[in-house]
Amino acid sequence: MAVGISNPTTMSVLSPHSLLNSDAFLGSVKFFLEMMPELTPEKWGWAEPTMAFDSNRLAELIPGLEEHERVRSALPLELQASFPAYAGRPEPIGWVRKTAPKANGHFGPSWGYGGERATHSHMYVNTKANAIGQASLTRLLREYSVKMECDLGHIDILTPYYKDIAFRNGASQFSDHISFTTHVLRHWLPDVFWATVYGPPYVKLLGKDNLLNAPAAVAEEIGENMVYVQLTDKLADAVDLPEELNEARTAFKQSLAVDAFYREDCGVDCHDILDLSVHGKIFVTPSFELRS
Repeated sequence: MAVGISNPTTMSVLSPHSLLNSDAFLGSVKFFLEMMPELTPEKWGWAEPTMAFDSNRLAELIPGLEEHERVRSALPLELQASFPAYAGRPEPIGWVRKTAPKANGHFGPSWGYGGERATHSHMYVNTKANAIGQASLTRLLREYSVKMECDLGHIDILTPYYKDIAFRNGASQFSDHISFTTHVLRHWLPDVFWATVYGPPYVKLLGKDNLLNAPAAVAEEIGENMVYVQLTDKLADAVDLPEELNEARTAFKQSLAVDAFYREDCGVDCHDILDLSVHGKIFVTPSFELRS
């Protein structure tokens, strides 16, 4: 949720790793905090972000883990090694910071794992446009995507110009920030964003050489079968030159010659699909190998 943030800049990363393991989930949060300390949350919560966030007490983010560790640490050292491992599961966490730089976001493990309703684990963050430097944001996207072996990652700004477009193609399902789900991606790619990381499923689908040679300011391989594409030199173009950025989106999609991106002439309203767990039949989509 990006309520209260005008022109929200959104960064998201969708990973095939479930993050249902406590260590893996906390590791992803810790990596985010190390990469972007200026966005350290002030409040967090599983339903609403109402609890004070303490980066020195990350075990609080996993229901029951802090109490488990308290009991284990109270045992004699010779018994701690044999103390049962914590079997609880991480829950999706929303967070917010109301002081500059104002931001909010979400860390989420997969849900419905073990069938076609399985989803990616995800991380997204919303900030006010220009609140965080472009170099810091793109560095976070690239390095977090590589660490999480992401299937898809992005940075873009939901400007008034792009808001209606993003709502129609499914890139902004809630109309106040850019956010899309695994279920949408099983039907189509909503759009090409100002910066996009294409992971292995999309590199296979769209073609590595096609991505690296498509019209864009930056196109480079950042990991094994992982390509970073940046449409223009400046993220500010989303605000200052929205029509030109939209032309760059169109040129990029046309150059790939793969019918993977949503089109309004396809005869389907992305908000009218009843069963998003079933693979779509109109556009070309990848098969995701979501991992436990």
